[in-house]
Amino acid sequence: MADRRGSGGAMEKRPRENAVYVTGLPMDVTDEKLAELFGSIGVIKYDKRNNRQMVNMYKNKMTGDFKGEAMITYDDPQAAKAAIEWFNDKEFFGKKIQVEQATYLAPVDGYGRGGYRGG
Repeated sequence: MADRRGSGGAMEKRPRENAVYVTGLPMDVTDEKLAELFGSIGVIKYDKRNNRQMVNMYKNKMTGDFKGEAMITYDDPQAAKAAIEWFNDKEFFGKKIQVEQATYLAPVDGYGRGGYRGG
């Protein structure tokens, strides 16, 4: 587990059970194409805030160019597991992609945002 300092304490990576992290994507892929492919395994979660499926494509902060990485969030954790088994090391538009469990950073003590509120 990664250990990062900042905003008051150590952080660790934890699995995001219903999401996959995809690398090695072609630079010209669209979120629609990703949703089409990964949606064939299970229902992709819908983000009500922006009226889109939860397909997050990562961009270089300096240039704004697509990095060839994305996160897809499913309604069901089993769909995420199936996507890893089915799509990891498969070819997608001529490029071999890697699919793994997505993670997020959380405080080691578990008392971060939304956590313990003493009393």
